[in-house]
Amino acid sequence: MLEIQKSPNVLQSFDDVERAARAMAASKFFPDSKEAAQAIVKVLAGRELGFGAFASMTGVSVIQGKPVVGANLTAAAIKQTGKYNYRVTEHTDQKCSIDFYELQTKVGTSTFTMDDAKAAGLTNKDNWKKYPRNMLFARAISNGQKWFAPDVYNGVTVYTPDELGANVDEDGNIIEGKVSHHITESDHKPSIRERYLDLLIEAGE
Repeated sequence: MLEIQKSPNVLQSFDDVERAARAMAASKFFPDSKEAAQAIVKVLAGRELGFGAFASMTGVSVIQGKPVVGANLTAAAIKQTGKYNYRVTEHTDQKCSIDFYELQTKVGTSTFTMDDAKAAGLTNKDNWKKYPRNMLFARAISNGQKWFAPDVYNGVTVYTPDELGANVDEDGNIIEGKVSHHITESDHKPSIRERYLDLLIEAGE
C-alpha cells in the first residue's frame, strides 16, 4: 500500500519564505499574486494556518486584513487534525448539512440553505446562481469549523472568499477581489510571525 508522508517544511526563516514567494510571483502562475509582496503575505498567512507554500499560494488570500481560505483547504485541514472529522449528510441545490465530530463523538451540525443565502443577500451573485451546491458547502464547512473545531487554525478566525465579498469559481478560487499589500524595510531581522503581523496591519491601511 502506498504510504503518503508529509515533507518537512523547508521554509525555516523569513528569508526562505521571501525567496520562495518571489519565485512563485515571478512564475506568473498565480494571477492574484502579481507582486512579490502579495505572494509573501499569502505564504506567511498560510504558514501561520499550517499550510505549505504551494497550498498557500493556491488556496489562501488576505482580504481587508483577514485570512481567507478556500472551502476545500478548510475541509482538508479539519480531517488532517486527527482530532476532528465531518460527514456531509445532505447536499442539494437548496441545502447543505454537515455533521462534525470530535474524537468520534458528534459535537454538532452545520447547515446552510438557500433561504439563509437569500436572507444574507447572496442569491443574486453570479457564483450563487452558477454553483449553488459549492457555495452552500463552503458556508456550511466554514461555519462548522468556527463553531465545532475552532482550534483547527490555532484560534485564528478564517473566512471563505465569498464571506468577504470576493467572487469565486466552482472550485472556490477567487476570480475577482481586491488584495493589496506592501512590505517595509526593517533594521532588524524579525521573526516570521512578527513580519506576518506587520504585513497584515499594513494591508488593512
